[in-house]
Amino acid sequence: MLFASDGILLVDWDTALAQRRQEKEAAKPPIDVEFGEPSDTEPGRLLDDVDDSGSVDTIEQLALAGPTSYFGAVKINSNLYAGEIAKIGRGVLDRLIGYGAKLELSLEIKAAKLDGFTENEIRTINENATNLGFDSDSGFEEEE
Repeated sequence: MLFASDGILLVDWDTALAQRRQEKEAAKPPIDVEFGEPSDTEPGRLLDDVDDSGSVDTIEQLALAGPTSYFGAVKINSNLYAGEIAKIGRGVLDRLIGYGAKLELSLEIKAAKLDGFTENEIRTINENATNLGFDSDSGFEEEE
């Protein structure tokens, strides 16, 4: 059973998992090279690529799989950042995670204030950035 609304999508886990396995099987290209029974020392075996069924992808199969990485960058409207970031999360990040990708994300912020930042504003932003794990080279600078 499937229930959907603007903010919620509920899916039966077993049905979704079965569908995903079928999609993975259908997407595998046929390989006409025989490797025999896999073993821990067999050339071409990748120990990280054992799926739930115990099958093993070979280097040759992975070479036929298509692109293996994705890079994306987008400018975000500073007046609508929360909604736009949420859309990016749903439209791209959730999909990549769902497809089994490992993500590395970074957020770059550039801010300018014509009349300059006050000491209190600087302290607040710097303390929050430090507590949130921003890089040590983050901070304020004087424009020349």
